[in-house]
Amino acid sequence: MKVLVVDARDSFVHVLADYVVRRPGVEVAVVRPDKVGVESVVREATDPRTDAVVLGPGPGHPSHSCHVPVALATMETKPVLGVCLGHQVLGLLAGASIEQLDRPRHGYISRVVHGGSGVFAGLPAEAEVARYHSLAVNPATAGPSLRVMANAADDGVVMGIGVGALAVGIQFHPESHGSRDGHRIVSNFLDSVTASTSDGFTSSFSTLRVTETDVRT
Repeated sequence: MKVLVVDARDSFVHVLADYVVRRPGVEVAVVRPDKVGVESVVREATDPRTDAVVLGPGPGHPSHSCHVPVALATMETKPVLGVCLGHQVLGLLAGASIEQLDRPRHGYISRVVHGGSGVFAGLPAEAEVARYHSLAVNPATAGPSLRVMANAADDGVVMGIGVGALAVGIQFHPESHGSRDGHRIVSNFLDSVTASTSDGFTSSFSTLRVTETDVRT
């Protein structure tokens, strides 16, 4: 399995990539569009040898992000995981508005309420996650392709979305020490990528469940 991690100039993206490469048999390529060019990244993302794409965190508004052309080229054809900025890009492309929070949530720990499926399979009912953001997805204007999968218990901000059958976004940072189940979340995504090559992504991702023995830490 080959996973392309798109670096939007975030200092911890290599920690996120390390979470991915811990899965045996996974090859990870980390690319920075500002270094190699957006067109080059889109070509690699759409290459049939690339099985999945991770849109990493980073600064700025999602409408100006290098992730936009990459997401547009891949989110309907292969599994995509958007983290923080990547999550906001997926929400934006699904028609959601991106709004300023009343105050930044940088290094902020929240409990996340979720349905226990997809990337949240096997997590506690209220999983602790670390947030580093000042913008948030408001799904009120989004089309039917966007599904809210998780919200913060303290302020209600959307913490997880599904877009179509192939893309999922998480607002928090799974690679942070403050996200206790970050490894499991990434492992769940990789499980869904594996399942998508055999049974079809929609059915396998929506019903995915894991046990303690399934999680690699």
